[in-house]
Amino acid sequence: MQILILVPYVKGINVIIVFLKKYFNVSIDIIHSKLNNAKYFKNWIRTKNGENSIVIGTRKSVFLPFLKLGIIILLEEHNLNYKSMNQCRYNVRDLGILRAYKENIPIILDSQTPSLKTLYNIFHKKCFYIKLHQYKCIYRLNNSIINLKKDKLKFSLSLTLINEIYKNFKNKQVLLIFNKFSLLFFILTCDTCGCVFKCTSCHNYFEINQYRNILFCRFCLIQIKKPIFCYNCGCFFLVIKTMDIEKIKDNIKDIFPKITLFFLLNKKNINKSMLDVKMFEFSTSSPCIIITTEEIVQNYYFPHVTLISLISIDNYFLSFNFRAIEHFAQFYINLNQLTRRLQKSYKILIQTSFPNDLNLKEICDNGYFSFSKKILSIRKNFLLPPWSSQIIIYSESSYAEYNIIFLNLLRNILTKKSNKNNCFLWFVGPYHTFLLKNKKKYFHRLLIQCSSRISLNNILNECIDIINIFNISKRVKWFLDIEPN
Repeated sequence: MQILILVPYVKGINVIIVFLKKYFNVSIDIIHSKLNNAKYFKNWIRTKNGENSIVIGTRKSVFLPFLKLGIIILLEEHNLNYKSMNQCRYNVRDLGILRAYKENIPIILDSQTPSLKTLYNIFHKKCFYIKLHQYKCIYRLNNSIINLKKDKLKFSLSLTLINEIYKNFKNKQVLLIFNKFSLLFFILTCDTCGCVFKCTSCHNYFEINQYRNILFCRFCLIQIKKPIFCYNCGCFFLVIKTMDIEKIKDNIKDIFPKITLFFLLNKKNINKSMLDVKMFEFSTSSPCIIITTEEIVQNYYFPHVTLISLISIDNYFLSFNFRAIEHFAQFYINLNQLTRRLQKSYKILIQTSFPNDLNLKEICDNGYFSFSKKILSIRKNFLLPPWSSQIIIYSESSYAEYNIIFLNLLRNILTKKSNKNNCFLWFVGPYHTFLLKNKKKYFHRLLIQCSSRISLNNILNECIDIINIFNISKRVKWFLDIEPN
């Protein structure tokens, strides 16, 4: 029988192949998006005809037409990369479980930090839990927390971090991981002469708080009222812009003028010469500073890094997404996989304005499983997933009122159906959402929550047939997100 091994990133495929070829003399094929069409089709045909024993692939491999599939192994089942964020939204983990159930075969969900949904299923004995005691992979990471309320910032980098890099890691590799929100901040510029407002004492850019109309300097910790006119040309046309990535690069270069810097901020602009493409590894071993983002860093290994710094994690604590802190805990604990050498010692510096946050302390001091128990108990008290089920319905249109009419109509239909079936639904919305890929389109969404997933699915299926009768459903594009992340 054939074996399917699913991985969240292409970089994990080569490591698994080396291991399997060492112990098993069988035919192994790989399936992922980086293969050319001919190779992809050849492996697809071999899988359909049963000419291979093991197939290792990324998320779309769950749809492969196996001749006789015997088992599915899903590595890092918690990983968000398994969730498709296109308009046809699905989670490969859930599809893998469904396929295993339909074909009556076992499935193994592997993770160092299991998702809370999986832990919930273990608690309710829907799946078995196997702990490998002989492999002590989970250990307390060597971390240090930098309090941004007491420390000064220079272009998102604290003085403590800058001094640490210069003092102890002058001749070693340093990895600076930016969050996508920490890379973006707003500045005030003149629309006529292009002059950017800077602090007169430290010459850092003034950031602007749009809600209170003040300028503030993160280094000097001073605040001033938003100017009325440009001090350079006297023009009254002042505009708020986001900081350009190239300017951020120049500012970081000014902080470390004598240290080699590598910027991995965009997949398209990554210099392939410094990467081992076959092993998905940062091949340069000389002393340097690597600046990257959370999204990019998970696609590569960094074997020579001795210091890792998370530049800003505040958005996890301020996010409206209640799952955000769970995602941070999984990302933080799995940082040990970036080096591919678990026995190698390295230090992690965490920059945050919430150093005394109970969740952060729990993650850093007691590990993921202690943290997950507390989070599950909190979610149970508030009837949040996995103790309930959520669905978001998105609506897209050139006219905002069409979205609101459609979603309100759908809400009314769902309410009547739920009352008829004696099933209570919670609604949030419809309200505007920031999915603005196209500025000419408006996006709105309606969040629906129910204590029973089966009941919610049955009611939703009935309502979809009814809503399609109305003309308003033809004037909007709409799609579902089941159990949104």
